[in-house]
Amino acid sequence: MSDTVFCYHCRARHPIEEVRQISTKSGKRWRCTRSIVATKKGVNERDDFGRQTTAFNKAMADFKPLPMCLMERHPLVYGLSTVSVM
Repeated sequence: MSDTVFCYHCRARHPIEEVRQISTKSGKRWRCTRSIVATKKGVNERDDFGRQTTAFNKAMADFKPLPMCLMERHPLVYGLSTVSVM
């Protein structure tokens, strides 16, 4: 079994210790404790939390790793001490 579960609220995977199972209209779902605590704050804090989560999700969706050929050309820049090219 996996050590992480998917939080339906922030749409990210979290360690099992950081999530709680809650009941919704469509059944039971996992939700991270960070999002649960954030909902108990004021409107401005909730909006800030939502904006931060949205920005993070957009950044992760737009992230594109570099092709391996670029890493092989510049191994020290990308933290590769030795690169074997065949």
